[in-house]
Amino acid sequence: MTSINYPYANFLRDVDRIITWLKPQRKGYTRYGIAPWDPDCVVSINRGGLVPGVYLSHALEVPHYPIHYQTRDTDPGGHNKNKWKFSFMPPAFFSEKNVLLVDDINDTGKTFIDIMKWWEKNNLGDFPMRKRVKIVSLVQRTSSKFVVDFAGTIVDNKKWIVFPWETRSGGIICANDLDDKKGEEQNASTE
Repeated sequence: MTSINYPYANFLRDVDRIITWLKPQRKGYTRYGIAPWDPDCVVSINRGGLVPGVYLSHALEVPHYPIHYQTRDTDPGGHNKNKWKFSFMPPAFFSEKNVLLVDDINDTGKTFIDIMKWWEKNNLGDFPMRKRVKIVSLVQRTSSKFVVDFAGTIVDNKKWIVFPWETRSGGIICANDLDDKKGEEQNASTE
């Protein structure tokens, strides 16, 4: 499979796009009659979502909680939903607080679909999860079965995307291969 590099500059740009997208929804910025939405915490999906999750947590000045969930990497025990776990359970899940769920890429949608189904099934909190959870990713594929609330970059290809925190052949990837297209409004078609 051919791959495409997602450089650090694109990462910073897309984190900024997510923050900019959130700003009009936050307290003090919403139009009259529209309820504001502020995240009370950031939950990022291990492994790819950890870096953007930490950046967003600092920028938004809210706590960060990682969740362990992987569909791609091989686990000797197999993919087992009983192994999903937080390093510790975020207090926001037992109240009506808002959660910003973050991952690096929304590829097929399976990760987000599974997590939201699990959260809703286990009734984590009194207020419906989908009303208090906003889901963002740095990159979204147009072919995904799940549409995030916002993605910094949208791609319409099947190439493997290599993020700056991933390694290939023992080296960190820093090349500028991913087109600089604006998220949500345009598709970044990278052939």
